Amino acid sequence: MAFLEVYFPRNQPIVEAIKSQQEFEYKVDERDWSAVRLLVEELEQELAERRNHLLFRITAWYFALKVFKRVESEKVVLREPNERDSKYHRAILAFLRGCGEVLLVELSSQQDIDTKSVGISFADMAAMVEELRMAERELYGDMTHSRREEILTDVFGQT
Repeated sequence: MAFLEVYFPRNQPIVEAIKSQQEFEYKVDERDWSAVRLLVEELEQELAERRNHLLFRITAWYFALKVFKRVESEKVVLREPNERDSKYHRAILAFLRGCGEVLLVELSSQQDIDTKSVGISFADMAAMVEELRMAERELYGDMTHSRREEILTDVFGQT
């Protein structure tokens, strides 16, 4: 049985499966990047093989993004990330952004698909992808730390 089938049984509507997943309490621990990696690998395979409906792939991406955001919050936002956390965060952030962009392209070419049926409008999905793009640019862009400090000092004065 595929990993996503455990979380999205074929006999349960996707919207209900997402709602039931949002209700569980999730504790972040050291193996979390491995869990996110498993989701990402499954998503990557789904996107490459295109064996499931576009709405299923969007839902899988959304679920992977939600798990990533939980781990990101605990490992990168609420504390100073270690080297391993930074590497995984950067790689998975880039992957999810790229997948989101591909899904947006596919979705924009489909006239008969209404993403609202899974609880995500096209505009909401585009905003999520843009948020990932901005986070990637902000955290891992070309600007050096010293240049950032220089700009902040010039704009806001002494910090």
